[in-house]
Amino acid sequence: MGRCGTWGRGVPSGDYDRSVRLSEQALAIAREFGNASDSGLVVCNLTDALHARGDLDQARALLEESLSSLRRQEQRLSIVNALVNRWPGSGA
Repeated sequence: MGRCGTWGRGVPSGDYDRSVRLSEQALAIAREFGNASDSGLVVCNLTDALHARGDLDQARALLEESLSSLRRQEQRLSIVNALVNRWPGSGA
């Protein structure tokens, strides 16, 4: 399981559907306020939850979308956090 952001938490074992749902809500709020740094962290947590429940294609697509946005905004710390978010055995 990846460990995201400066908090180093990732997704705890358990209710991944709930983690996805709450992360999607948090991402919508971060995007609404235009906060790229928070969006990057939320995306990292969301991709962990998607990966944990087996939605690898969706997790990868979201991570790539996030990286593209973060690069345009030159959010270097968030880029690093997203790039180190690799999942063992996923080929990411």
